[in-house]
Amino acid sequence: MHIAERIAVYGVVGALGLVALSAREGARADGPQDATFQTVTVKELRVGGPGGALVSIGADAAGNGVVRIAYANGKPAAVLSVDAQGAGLSITTPEGRECARVGIDAEGGGGAVHVANGAGSRLVSVSTDADGGRMDVRNAKQEQALRVTVDEGGAGVVQVCNPAGVTAVEVATDEHGGFLSTFRGDTATAFVGAGADGGRIEAMRKAGKAGVGLYVGSADGGYLQTTGPNDKMSVYLGTSKNRNAGLLHINDSEGNASTEIGSGSDGGIQTVYNAEGKAAVILSAAKGLRSGILQVLRKDGTVGTEISERADGSSLSMRNATGTEVVWMGAASNTQTGLLLLERKDGKRTVELGTDRNGGQVLLGNGDGKQQAVMFVGANGGQVELRTTSGGQGVIGGIGDAGGGINFFDAAGKRTVVDSR
Repeated sequence: MHIAERIAVYGVVGALGLVALSAREGARADGPQDATFQTVTVKELRVGGPGGALVSIGADAAGNGVVRIAYANGKPAAVLSVDAQGAGLSITTPEGRECARVGIDAEGGGGAVHVANGAGSRLVSVSTDADGGRMDVRNAKQEQALRVTVDEGGAGVVQVCNPAGVTAVEVATDEHGGFLSTFRGDTATAFVGAGADGGRIEAMRKAGKAGVGLYVGSADGGYLQTTGPNDKMSVYLGTSKNRNAGLLHINDSEGNASTEIGSGSDGGIQTVYNAEGKAAVILSAAKGLRSGILQVLRKDGTVGTEISERADGSSLSMRNATGTEVVWMGAASNTQTGLLLLERKDGKRTVELGTDRNGGQVLLGNGDGKQQAVMFVGANGGQVELRTTSGGQGVIGGIGDAGGGINFFDAAGKRTVVDSR
């Protein structure tokens, strides 16, 4: 130590001794007054206690400043020091274990606060990184338990980890809004958040892709959707875009519609599709009539068979390959009795089987609207009529008032022979 330094130290020590002596014995009028120094330079300043220095101000081996505050037994309680990263404050337990530290983060270079347990293991850290603030919470085994940080876009992120320190739950934001995701290892298992048009809830398959989801669509209607292992939609249950009504889609393995149940302007409708996506069966409320109708369609989507309910009664209609109706069976509109109609391939009627107030009747025609043979039950009994191509009378056989009889007519329709009983 240089002579000048020694003199300064001796002067300071002497002044402190006088001050202490004055405090112990009481101030005297003729005693020395408090000394004032502009600059005092010492290597270390200590305030002693029964177990050692309680406060010390000095420098470490590298020449950095150090302030130490000790317990009564002289063991460090708080140390304010400077290292290569900057200043730091360390809080120590009476047993000598560091329980808290405030200073500069060695990795990010920003401020950091670390809190440790009684064993000295750091369990909570608050620091910064390139994106913003960060807080890490660890369990007793020093595995990550909770992380609160800022993503690259400047939004907050909260991650909750499993006992092994792997993220199990994440709360964050994306371009649509906030969301919560759950994970099994690195694979997502569930998602609750915002979609492009509203809320979104998804349960993931083993591969981390949505297996079932609850969404809000672009038309502001909710829907539930399931997806198969090949990422094709298998079921859609929700609101239709065009009618704002309920809609159920059941698809095949390729995502093509197999069955659709929905609602039309006249009531409900169910459609079954073939492998080519053409309607094969339609069950619905008839348009306008609002009564039930069942249509069985051919592979090209045209109607083949139709069962319907009309204001006049039920009916069954069958069409040929060209779409022409060739069979009609139902309730006659005029008599409300059963009626069967058979047509040629061009749709012209040739057979009519029905009934009236007296009984059954069969009408056979040539397809041009002319009846060629008629068999029916009259007021007295059965009757058969054979007619010409033009529809004129040819032969009539039946039961009259006096009994059975047969009438023959010529080409002009004039009766020529009468044989009756």
